[in-house]
Amino acid sequence: MPDDEDVAAALDSHLVGVGMWGTVYTAANGPRCYRLIPNDHLDAGGRAGLHELRARPRRPGVAPVIRHLAGDQQEIGRQWFQVVCYELAADWSLADSLASPHPIRRLTDMAVVLRAVPGWWARAAGFLPTPSDIAFTHRTPQLLVVPRWGVPSLRALFMAPERICYLAPQLLLGVRDDSGRAEDMYALAVMSLRCFARLPSWEPGELMARAACSALYSSDRCESRLPSWMRRLEAVRQALAAIDALLAHDPSARATMAPTDLADLLERCVEEMDPVATVAALRAQGRAKEAMELARTVLIDDPSYELLLLAAAIAVDELGNPLEGLELLERAVLAEPRRREAYAAQFALVRDSRAVVMAQLVEAVDPSFARRLDDSVLRAFDQLSPREQRAGAHDLARYLLDRGDARRANRLVFTWLHDGDTLMWWQFDLMIDYVETFLRLGRIREARELVARIKADLTRMRESGHLPAGQIHDHGMRLAGVERLLLGEGPS
Repeated sequence: MPDDEDVAAALDSHLVGVGMWGTVYTAANGPRCYRLIPNDHLDAGGRAGLHELRARPRRPGVAPVIRHLAGDQQEIGRQWFQVVCYELAADWSLADSLASPHPIRRLTDMAVVLRAVPGWWARAAGFLPTPSDIAFTHRTPQLLVVPRWGVPSLRALFMAPERICYLAPQLLLGVRDDSGRAEDMYALAVMSLRCFARLPSWEPGELMARAACSALYSSDRCESRLPSWMRRLEAVRQALAAIDALLAHDPSARATMAPTDLADLLERCVEEMDPVATVAALRAQGRAKEAMELARTVLIDDPSYELLLLAAAIAVDELGNPLEGLELLERAVLAEPRRREAYAAQFALVRDSRAVVMAQLVEAVDPSFARRLDDSVLRAFDQLSPREQRAGAHDLARYLLDRGDARRANRLVFTWLHDGDTLMWWQFDLMIDYVETFLRLGRIREARELVARIKADLTRMRESGHLPAGQIHDHGMRLAGVERLLLGEGPS
């Protein structure tokens, strides 16, 4: 028997995967999909059913069956195949979706398929799909339909054991629902389970025996494909409970649950699997501790930039822990060094919570934390826009003075107080910072000269009315404190 690559080359196509009947391919060029079924798997009645399919009118959501230009029978690698040709430009298949490493993509596409099922049932109930039998065009699922042939032969099942995975136990025992809907629901439930878990692998004989005698799959027997935090979501637990009921040996749930109900459950999972939205919702409900606990758990597996920013805001604003906020922002910076939001948040945090940060630095067990914090603050300042830097220069100067780095503070203030050779004396916050840096550096004469100048400038501004009285008072009070230090009247 030719291998899949030989077949794909003969048809100028790409392998999609094993369908319930035959193997599915998509054309490399042109809107065509192919299903190749070994001739000895079909009888005359089966071939007649294909002719009937071609004669049917086109139906939304069902790929039209057309005549293959090279003929319905084709010899490839010394074997003859029945070629079923579909007029369809497939973008991807459900098999591709279920193979995706991204849970949200798997669940989203599966939910779309489930919502299409009632329409398919109105035209083609009992289609017994595998993921390769469902294609997508522009995010719309299309069924690669075959006649209602029922279960393939044992030979066909053993040639491709994955087909057995999608067959309800009753089918393997020779019992079939008249409508075929319950069996379709079983196949769809197995596909839905694959959104959450990896199916165990068994030898074909063991697989057949297990499938006929008991529930073949359940969520607790499969290896989860979800990160740990997603497994804890209530929506995930509810969806898996519904899937387990559909996969039970007792077919009652398959006869009563609508595919759209299962789609609702999968879509709810998608909503809760957006960690930023879920954490933000908990925060908005006043459940900050729960939000932070979830954020910490998610960040183990998915340290996304947006979630790091949100968790940092919760740590600072709701939980009063600026050091944890700084650590989270540092992780955000390392994750996306070209984005500016985390830098701005780092600097704003130190500005707004400087006293708390300094107090916690004293209590920090790790002595390297202070050095790393210094590096983070300086780097954050460097990433600000020139306008933001000018507005933040005073805050950085205060931070450096609190950290005892008067020399660096002096250089910083000098830079932002001068525009070329012009001293911007009206920047009183920076002017008083300048005085304090000279005082800390032991340059008393320069400090006293600056104090005298600032006092004169404040007097002039008060007399001219160019500065509000409240601001003049605040600057005057701060200047008086520095002046007391100069006179030796305040603390050293």
